[in-house]
Amino acid sequence: EKRVSTLLNAWKLLSEPFPLLILGGGPERAFLQELARSQNLDGVSFRGHLPREQVIAILRKARFLIFSSEWYENFPVTIAEAFACATPVIASRMGAMQEIIEDGRTGLHFQPGDSQDLAKKIAWAWSHPKEMAVIGRAARREYETKYSSQQNYAQLMNIYE
Repeated sequence: EKRVSTLLNAWKLLSEPFPLLILGGGPERAFLQELARSQNLDGVSFRGHLPREQVIAILRKARFLIFSSEWYENFPVTIAEAFACATPVIASRMGAMQEIIEDGRTGLHFQPGDSQDLAKKIAWAWSHPKEMAVIGRAARREYETKYSSQQNYAQLMNIYE
C-alpha cells in the first residue's frame, strides 16, 4: 500500500546519494531494510514509529516529504501535517493525493508505481531548493485556507447554520 519499495527503487536510480529518512513501521519493515542494504543505499535510514512531536520536528526540517502510497487514501493526515510545516509533498498521482496536492504549486506528482518518474521528481526537487521553498510556502497557505482548526470550525458552523 505505502509502496516504500517504489521509493527505494527510485532512490537507487538517483545519481547523487541524498539522505532519506523513512518514518513509520509495519510488516514490511525488515524486507525494506534488507532491500535498502542489498541495493547499497547507505543514505537510507529507518526510524520506525516516533512520537508526533518528533515527526513534526522532522517535517519542519525536511526539504520535502515523499508520500509514495499507491492506495486510495481518503485524506492522508501526513500530507496536511507537511502542509502545516510548509513542507512540499511529492506524491503519487492518484486518489486523494492528486486532489489535495496541486502539481507544481503545493507539491509534485509522480506516476503510481513508476520508480523512474519518482526519481526524476526527487532529483528535480533536490536540485531546486528555491522553487521547492516557494512550493512549501504555497502548501502552508493551502493548509491555512483549507485545513487549519479555524477553517474546520468555520466549515462545521456553516453546516449547522
